[in-house]
Amino acid sequence: MSDEAAWETFYEPSAAVAAPFGPQPLRGDVIEFGCGHGTFTVAAAAHTPGTVTALDIEAQMVAATRQRLARAGVTNVHVVLRDAVVEGPGVPPAVADPRDDL
Repeated sequence: MSDEAAWETFYEPSAAVAAPFGPQPLRGDVIEFGCGHGTFTVAAAAHTPGTVTALDIEAQMVAATRQRLARAGVTNVHVVLRDAVVEGPGVPPAVADPRDDL
């Protein structure tokens, strides 16, 4: 079993993404730190009408996420090779969902 397949046996991505926010979709954009294989990226994209900015420090993970998004036909995700700890997320402040109930 590949690392990607093994990782996906631990979680149900749609439920994990929805759990903190409830059944209603998010109202704005989402930032995903450490997108890895894109396990949660597709689910996050389905949970928001906005854009998901998916960040990872490893080029291999960025490529894997882009491939997964292409296979799924997802178009509202911007995948970026970035060290968010050193460089920050690379998006303007207050871009992510502004709900006050979070």
